[in-house]
Amino acid sequence: MPPDRYEITFTDVPVDARVTFRVNDQNFCDQNPTGAVVRNVFANDVELVQNTTTPGNGDEPGFALSVSSSGRVTQ
Repeated sequence: MPPDRYEITFTDVPVDARVTFRVNDQNFCDQNPTGAVVRNVFANDVELVQNTTTPGNGDEPGFALSVSSSGRVTQ
């Protein structure tokens, strides 16, 4: 894995339920003052688009997805 890439595995994501989350990275402060990441986020090789807001300093950009029992990701 390249040094500028982060990877995490979740084993307890609920099946067929909408899950929302936000990724923060200080390197993204030039695009969002709080560092909320809005691009280059993948789940099971599916590129996610910023499609929800999450709580923070007001509403901040985040992602929403669902995972099927086979691991298929939908947004």
